[in-house]
Amino acid sequence: MDIVNEIRDHFSSTINGKAIPISAIQDAYPAWVVRLDDRYGVAVEVSSDIQISERFSNVRYFTKELILGEQKKNLLLLTSSLEQLRQEFSNICALFVQPGAKGEDRANIVNNPHEWWLKWKELLGNSNYDKTVYSILGEMIIYLYLLKIEANPKWTGPKSGTVDFESSASDFEVKSTLNKYDAIVTVNSQYQLKTNKDLSLIFCRLEESNYGISIDTVFDQLINAGVDPLELNKTLFNIGIEENSLDRKKKYKVLELRKYNIDSYFPRITENSFKNSKMPNNIIHLTYKVDLSGIDYDLIPTNFINC
Repeated sequence: MDIVNEIRDHFSSTINGKAIPISAIQDAYPAWVVRLDDRYGVAVEVSSDIQISERFSNVRYFTKELILGEQKKNLLLLTSSLEQLRQEFSNICALFVQPGAKGEDRANIVNNPHEWWLKWKELLGNSNYDKTVYSILGEMIIYLYLLKIEANPKWTGPKSGTVDFESSASDFEVKSTLNKYDAIVTVNSQYQLKTNKDLSLIFCRLEESNYGISIDTVFDQLINAGVDPLELNKTLFNIGIEENSLDRKKKYKVLELRKYNIDSYFPRITENSFKNSKMPNNIIHLTYKVDLSGIDYDLIPTNFINC
């Protein structure tokens, strides 16, 4: 039986928590078919010092220690949760576990596991997710800033809050960009810039850099400022940025932070923008762009961030 068909056969028969060796692969390059809870996939052994946690759509790529026989092994797993795509996923799994000529393919994965993942991620495309990385970093930077100027700010954006941060006296919406020149933001609903409290929009201009700050950098600073690490990790996990993932290590420079007061002079669309302060019938959602050029703002000094 070839590798693909053996993997498919094991996908249908392996029970939860078990790992079955793939016999079609030489003993010198062992690999296993695994089932863990609602996920199925394949695994190879890697060095115990390798820690990975990545995901793309319904695919996860991560390390986990499992006991096989009587030995504990650090396994690198490629798994999916879509049972209806087992046939298709088995082809990717076969490419992942095949050792190649003289074991070259296996050596590449074992020695450069992140490189393998990045190549597949680039091939399949993940531009929307990459955008989230700098957007979330921008929000975390402002979280750190607000902890220094506001009493007990709450990060509500990842929980689908109308604004990104709430406090007893003020609300804050955060918009981030990698564009060095334009200052255009997208407002995602007619409620986003509407509040009964003082409201500010904070505009973060960032730039990818080898020597900037990362999500992990700001994570540590937030913990030092008193944020619960378990709660913060849970928030990041829920928005797709897991511990040990490469996205948490991507670095950016903070070029500028602008603070805009959302007042009667700031251009925005709410119910009050329409006749009788009522949205037209059957219009249930508005998304629009605002050019911040020419609107007064205050610069926020960036020295609160430890680079």
